[in-house]
Amino acid sequence: MIGRENERQQLAQSKSSVIQVVGLGGIGKTTLIRAVLANEFNHLRHLYVDCCPGGGLPSDFTTNPSEALADKDLLVLDGAEVAEDSSILRVADHARRAGIRTIIATRRALPIPDSERIELSGLSIRDALSLLSSQSAVLHSGADLQRLANHLHGHPLALSLAARLLGGTPASDILQRLDGEIYQTPLPPEETSSAGSIIIPATDSVIEALKKTPEDLHKLSPRKFEELIADLLRGMGWDTYLTPATRDGGMDILAYLNTPIGRLLCIVEAKHYRPDRPVGVQLVRNLYGTFCDREANSSLLVTSSYFSPDAVAFQERHKHVLELRDYTHVINWIRNHDK
Repeated sequence: MIGRENERQQLAQSKSSVIQVVGLGGIGKTTLIRAVLANEFNHLRHLYVDCCPGGGLPSDFTTNPSEALADKDLLVLDGAEVAEDSSILRVADHARRAGIRTIIATRRALPIPDSERIELSGLSIRDALSLLSSQSAVLHSGADLQRLANHLHGHPLALSLAARLLGGTPASDILQRLDGEIYQTPLPPEETSSAGSIIIPATDSVIEALKKTPEDLHKLSPRKFEELIADLLRGMGWDTYLTPATRDGGMDILAYLNTPIGRLLCIVEAKHYRPDRPVGVQLVRNLYGTFCDREANSSLLVTSSYFSPDAVAFQERHKHVLELRDYTHVINWIRNHDK
């Protein structure tokens, strides 16, 4: 629990009936909650519910929550961002009326009245260095470790994965391989599945710089462009997941949105082209094919350039499930980010 003492005290001492622990995937929400359950809350009878990706809350729990919560003092809902907001709100309200406290771990804050939020951000440089040093079996240059900690924005899971790599790889080599995504490094096989969901956001300074000089968008690498689009979509309320840089299956980003009518999936392809190179119709057709194959709700192709007339005509024929966004749209997204 390096660097989480304040959040731990806040959670342990909270008197709220509903507490939301909010932060990126891998930021430490589950670790924090489990630490408090094992220590400060070890006297409480609790029910721990893992929300299932694609399914939300377990059906046996939602069918009869009263029976599941009988004789319980505390309910924990982990991974609540994958469930419909309405079902989480309904269960939290049921628990509150029954006098049961609820802790919710989620990647985005939910609109629950009178709930307390504990926001988890990246670790400080001091704590990030402490984590790297404590989990690495080999001593490394302090300067290299600090650069690595800065590069990973204090993300605990990313730092832990990097620390395991440090056993046989110099920190300078890891830095050379990193391009904003920890899973682009040669991870041990057992770490690949958990690392695949890590998203290290583009820094605010990058977005702020692009607000001042939008033409610098064309100076980004293709991967940085994908990360930027994922960040911008996340700022609009979507849960975004970057696919690996290779073998992406015809899509760069999976974007999910919880709505009152269900959880929606939009598959996103990001093409970083020169300003004089248009995106042709074949790429749009390919995305549409991927959309059909994945049975998603919608698809989006975003470019730093513009679209050919044939590409626009194809999109018009499928406008209810296929969208195109060009350089002008991206710049507008950047200008409106965090407003």
